[in-house]
Amino acid sequence: MFHVRSVDSIDDFFLPNDSGSFRQFVGTAVEQGDTQTDWCFVVDDGPLVLGRIGFTLEPSTSDRSWLGTLPPTELRPFGLYWTGQPEVLDQLLGFARPRLTGLGPAHAEVLVNRRSTPHHAGAVAVLESIGAVLFQEKAGFEFDARGSGSTLSDRVDWSTVRDVGTATYASIMARCGRGTLDRNDRYYWSHCGRDNWGRQMMEYLDPDGADMWLVGHADGEPVGYVFVTMDPVLVSTIGHIGVVPEARGNGYVHELLDAAAATIAGRGIASMLSDVDVLNRPMLHAMRHAGHRDSEWHVWHYRFPLI
Repeated sequence: MFHVRSVDSIDDFFLPNDSGSFRQFVGTAVEQGDTQTDWCFVVDDGPLVLGRIGFTLEPSTSDRSWLGTLPPTELRPFGLYWTGQPEVLDQLLGFARPRLTGLGPAHAEVLVNRRSTPHHAGAVAVLESIGAVLFQEKAGFEFDARGSGSTLSDRVDWSTVRDVGTATYASIMARCGRGTLDRNDRYYWSHCGRDNWGRQMMEYLDPDGADMWLVGHADGEPVGYVFVTMDPVLVSTIGHIGVVPEARGNGYVHELLDAAAATIAGRGIASMLSDVDVLNRPMLHAMRHAGHRDSEWHVWHYRFPLI
């Protein structure tokens, strides 16, 4: 008989093969109050762990003015593991769901990745069966920067966020959010408002990587931006990219992608792993045109309300 429970200690959540970086991530989340033992769940059969999932609370800051009409809390998953039996994941999520209520209006999220989630097809089936809603699906792309030959276009004048300042960069990002085909961006942009969305996106800026946050101008007017972020697992990724509405249809997305490739090549970074909403067909085409290859990385992003 399965036993489903919240962990008594955060150490009870870890599995023997968990990496040091994952353990550090969870430990930091506990210290900052972004998670707690009551939000970390395990299914076991005696000494054998059959499944687990934990959740962090976002946003973790006290300033939530940027939320607009959004619910004040979201719960994001981490550490999803299960052995493949549908009833294990069903019981795990069924046990967790009522215990995550009481936080005010909120929803919980579960992300399933074809590359990294064990038994991903079964996980998708279970989530569908319990009424979780598919919020977004993203296709992954890999890019090899070695010998790519990408250069910065002379049709565009390039600056970094250091050159233009964070406020200007945020305002350009906010403009690019209008009419986006990315479901996640469209959701937040429409609820938070243009300026709040741009300001919130700047929280992804790592000062050490500010030279990888590029903005392009043509004839003195901004045409778009792209920034690359570093991750110890992903190596590097296109964190975000956008073309201002007035400049769309002129091929600037190709130059922005080339600029991202030239930027990582200049830093000696060998590869990128990025993803794109499967409904954003123009961006899918642009990625392939720029030499980004389809990857096994593929994410299904589900949500279910907490009432």
